[in-house]
Amino acid sequence: LLILSNIAELDLENHQLYKSLLYLLRQWEANEMALHVAKKIVTWRAHEPQSHRDLALTLEDNKLYQEAFDALLTALETNYYGEMGAVYQGIEDIILMDINRIVTSHKNINTGKLEKKYLEHIPVDVHIILNWNQMDTDIDLHIIEPTGEECYYSHTSTDIGARFSKDFTRGYGPEQYLLRNAIKGKYKIKTNYYGETKLTESGPATVMVEIYIKRKNGKIERTLQTIQLGKVKENQNLAEIEIE
Repeated sequence: LLILSNIAELDLENHQLYKSLLYLLRQWEANEMALHVAKKIVTWRAHEPQSHRDLALTLEDNKLYQEAFDALLTALETNYYGEMGAVYQGIEDIILMDINRIVTSHKNINTGKLEKKYLEHIPVDVHIILNWNQMDTDIDLHIIEPTGEECYYSHTSTDIGARFSKDFTRGYGPEQYLLRNAIKGKYKIKTNYYGETKLTESGPATVMVEIYIKRKNGKIERTLQTIQLGKVKENQNLAEIEIE
């Protein structure tokens, strides 16, 4: 943590390195330092909805729920044009799920700036999101369900009711898996890593998996897992969860 804090103070303006740093700080619950890093990234990359989403989730970690909601609105309203549609288009579905979760979990949030149709509660038992830190990288999320069925970009719905988001072949993702009514058993979270289109000073791509599970008592349990992928290969294990 001391070494990472030194990196955060170098002010390198390398947003890809800082994204890796942010993922680790959030996983380790170094929330104040993570917020410092997230604010740096959003200053450098204000045109990217992913940066505003990262800031929003870090504000949530710091219990600044209204500010988190407002940052998600900014992410939702960020404009992108032409070729950039391939990089950003589709992230609004993930941001709306974030908004829904925050508004449901935390009371007294002023939601007046958002149309009421987007605030209808959307309950899900399992919500898995894969983020990564490099723009020119193709990384895919794969979920293997207890039945053995695999959900990913070319098989976007499963027999037990799961749904998968848009496939991001450029940009930082994220990609998400949603399951409204989970069945018992183990869910394996994997990734296919096809590599970068150019070398970067940040090194190999870093991914962060966000796992949200609604338990029997109705509370949402969150786990963050950060991994530097290293070698380009398919079927890398990221995490495994079990629903009882």
